[in-house]
Amino acid sequence: MFSMSRLGRYECRVSGLRWVCKDHVNLKYQFSSWEPHRAMMKSLGYKQGGPLLDVTVISGELEEVQLPHFACFGDDPSFKEKVRVLHVEDCGVSVKQVDEVTRFHVKILHPTFSPKGVLVRSGFPVKAHCDLLLYQAKAAFLTLHAYLVPCDSSVEQAMKKKEQSYGYRSIRKPQPVKSLRMKDWFSLTTSSPSAEVKPPNMKLRYDNTTPNFFEVFIKDADVDFSMKLISDVEGEIVWDHTIRRGQKNIMPKRSVSQH
Repeated sequence: MFSMSRLGRYECRVSGLRWVCKDHVNLKYQFSSWEPHRAMMKSLGYKQGGPLLDVTVISGELEEVQLPHFACFGDDPSFKEKVRVLHVEDCGVSVKQVDEVTRFHVKILHPTFSPKGVLVRSGFPVKAHCDLLLYQAKAAFLTLHAYLVPCDSSVEQAMKKKEQSYGYRSIRKPQPVKSLRMKDWFSLTTSSPSAEVKPPNMKLRYDNTTPNFFEVFIKDADVDFSMKLISDVEGEIVWDHTIRRGQKNIMPKRSVSQH
């Protein structure tokens, strides 16, 4: 991804990256992999809290950058002390404090650039803003893949590319009504009497390369049917939507815009 930015505030709708500049800035950025850094993060007591973004400023200088994260801290007054940013530089990898934490971003003032991503301290229960990503096969019978994942645009893009390569198409639905606790178990059910859902339940975990999914197979999908995601721990419905016959998969336009 590439941007030529003038004075203003910007947000990339694909990656969730935000930046502020007071003059012309040319920058490029892309998703990067957490895999080479997992052992180091574990040894320091941290886990990833969002995508790892490799940002390069080609010309100009940024006033601030805001990195996306999916952690939900609620009313915890000490949440800022539990958040850090991983910096991957030529001289090595380091973990640094952030200037501000908001609901969906962490702010870094006058940043230097290299791959960067949000970290959350291990050892306490973490809730995450999540998505249920639905993909439908073009087949005689209705087959859906349903990914329950933390809100991470790198995961969404990777799953979209993977599923489309198999001939699946996306069905857009709203997010779960509340943040969900990582490592809790969730069940997916449908109102269709002919439906098979495997596995019947699944643990919410973060995997930005190969997340697991529910496979929903329905022999008779000529009528509308509902799908529900239920917390096995709390016993409540956290996602409840209808899949309509002949539903179109209209994707929202993805672009870089000022905000």
